[in-house]
Amino acid sequence: MDKFILILYLFCVLFSMTPTINTISLYMIVPIMCLTLILHNHKVFYSNNYLSTYLLLIVWMAFTCVTAVNPDVAWRQMVRLLAAYIFSVISFYLASKKAFIKWLYIIIILNFIVLYHRASSAGELIIAQTVADRDQFNGVNANGMAYFLFYATFAIFMLIRSYKKTYLLFAVTVLLLIFSVYLSLLTASRQVLLIQIPLIILLLLVCFFKAKARNIVMLFIGASLIIFVGWPILNDYLNNSLLGGRVMENVLEDARYFLVRDAINEATNHPLLGLGPDNFRIKYRMFTHNTYLELLVSSGFPAMIFFISLITRFIYLQIKRYIKTKDRSFLMFFIFASFFAVDNLFYVFTGDMWLMGPFFIIVGHSELYYKNYIYETKRN
Repeated sequence: MDKFILILYLFCVLFSMTPTINTISLYMIVPIMCLTLILHNHKVFYSNNYLSTYLLLIVWMAFTCVTAVNPDVAWRQMVRLLAAYIFSVISFYLASKKAFIKWLYIIIILNFIVLYHRASSAGELIIAQTVADRDQFNGVNANGMAYFLFYATFAIFMLIRSYKKTYLLFAVTVLLLIFSVYLSLLTASRQVLLIQIPLIILLLLVCFFKAKARNIVMLFIGASLIIFVGWPILNDYLNNSLLGGRVMENVLEDARYFLVRDAINEATNHPLLGLGPDNFRIKYRMFTHNTYLELLVSSGFPAMIFFISLITRFIYLQIKRYIKTKDRSFLMFFIFASFFAVDNLFYVFTGDMWLMGPFFIIVGHSELYYKNYIYETKRN
């Protein structure tokens, strides 16, 4: 039964960029997986604090649909929100199976590959020099690739960390850094540089770095070479790209600044129940590009607090577990969770099952890893 759910899950991911099949996945395959899981193990929906908090968020947002400015729009958005919740529960459940962890991380990587393949299928990609160039990705959101790359990067590190081969780690790290910069230039997405570069470096240090004189010298030499060789090349590309212009852009002139201002104004007028799910977009013809603000303006402070409590609990437990176990895996989970919290400042994750699902794979893996650690400790 678990393998059947995993196969359906893989099918959804592989065809996530095919509109017709993706619609079938949303309205048929995801409900089938949900029903199968209910019949097989219904306790998973409420037996975990993370999923319970997430369920409270969904219930509260559904309640605010009743008082929404435009209830029809709000209820249509609830379909997406509910699909993301169900997909997250399924993701968490699959991640609770030790035999599936490796395959789930591979699926996360495949998810990015499918997205990138779709984006590049219309022709050769070029470095974005104008705003119009951001529409070259065959219907794929330019910023969207940044968020999927974030998940794929963490998945790659979790897969290779078991191999005690330093040269492999450094080779993968360099390739990820180069590709991240390349994707940032293609999409003119500032968050790729803001998130990817420090994420990759921190994961590298946590995975294999030990504070020995030889390692410190090698790290210094490697970093110096990358900066010495890479910066002139990157600077040249930046000066001739849309990304360079966006990096130097005044924050007060950025479109997102006005979205933040409008969202705060609306939240001030509707602090408890908000405007209703997706109603901000209807009024301002653009969503907030910020999960926290989107929840606040959609369903009031309670919705935002539910989401923040979910993330902060995950971050806190990783710190607590690392202090207790000294296992660096929990440092990796902590780094991931911290960057996830920052990433949600730049986009709205809660209405997209492809963005929430991978998060709960990693949450589920953290819970499983800790349970196995406790079990092994008691047995020994």
